Amino acid sequence: MTKIRRYSPLVMFFDLGKLLRNSFFFVFYLYVLKAGSESALIKYGRIVFLLVVGLTLFSIIYKWFTHKYELDDEAFHLYKGLFNKSERTIPFSKIQNTNRHTSIFHRIFHMTSIHFETAMTGENANITFAVISQAEADRIEAHLKNADQDTEEQNHKYDEMEVEVEQHQEPNRTIHFQPTKKDILKASFSSWSFLVLIPLIGSFYYKINQIFHVEDMAEGFFEKMIGSWWVVTITVIILVIASATFGIVRTYLKYGKYEISSDSNHIYITKGVIDETAFSISKEKVQAIEMKQSMMKRLLGLAEVKLTSAGLQSEEDTLEVNTLYPFLPLNKAYEMISDTLPSYSITQKMIRLPKKSFWIRIFWPSWFWLIVFGK
Repeated sequence: MTKIRRYSPLVMFFDLGKLLRNSFFFVFYLYVLKAGSESALIKYGRIVFLLVVGLTLFSIIYKWFTHKYELDDEAFHLYKGLFNKSERTIPFSKIQNTNRHTSIFHRIFHMTSIHFETAMTGENANITFAVISQAEADRIEAHLKNADQDTEEQNHKYDEMEVEVEQHQEPNRTIHFQPTKKDILKASFSSWSFLVLIPLIGSFYYKINQIFHVEDMAEGFFEKMIGSWWVVTITVIILVIASATFGIVRTYLKYGKYEISSDSNHIYITKGVIDETAFSISKEKVQAIEMKQSMMKRLLGLAEVKLTSAGLQSEEDTLEVNTLYPFLPLNKAYEMISDTLPSYSITQKMIRLPKKSFWIRIFWPSWFWLIVFGK
């Protein structure tokens, strides 16, 4: 059993950052756009805004001071409250998957976040450490893996040892896939990422026009630009190059450092260049495999592989779908499935239905009989 601990104090800075981000629009509107307004609605709006911000700041400090956690041999114990105290217990046996996410904020302070998904339902079913040290996250994961062993000595060493784990260099993991530059190019075109820039420019122009009313000034500029064919040609070329570059960069930032690996019990996925995410899928809880191909992916020889895992709660299955990689080369997808989940076999050659079933479906639709017998 570990001792009761508070969450990292950096959680308060993390929540403060979210508060500043969510308050930006209200600050801009109340104190910039309406800076000289004498309207009663704006005055009272500023008062309400300051009260909400003050209460939120108090809530952030109160939450860190009163929320604590503890681990024993069988479960998480989560405590909260100062006067009205409550305790939430989540058994390790209910935990299905473990996800890690490391944003720019976490990198600056050498921290990470970890999220434990359970087979239970409800608002408080999952466990989230929004800001936690890398060593503490490693210790918690190690504690979960060793929870079934009756080792008091390991539990005693838990508070003293410092685990140094390099996620990408564990000797017992086999790396199955890391995207190449060619894979990134294919992924950017099959996901149509190069078309995202145009609607983003339109959305940005619409929002700027609402605030600064630039439509009248832009109208004359567009008329002059359209009147010259070479200006139009250069503009189109620049837009095409910018869109393609934007799509490739966007895809690289999301999938550039993607890695799929596995050991005897779990499948591990890490991704992200700036914001890193890592999560694991228990092999024994995989219930189904799905492969999907859009028209573009079929032309490029790619496929999306999804794993469906389930945990039993009461008499109902709680299903969760995890995508291995949305743009896997088809041959690599079949090879990876056979390596990571040998108990599953995927048939590449499918048997078509007889032609008679097609004609029956066309000429004998169900609505025809509803009309005939409905009369």
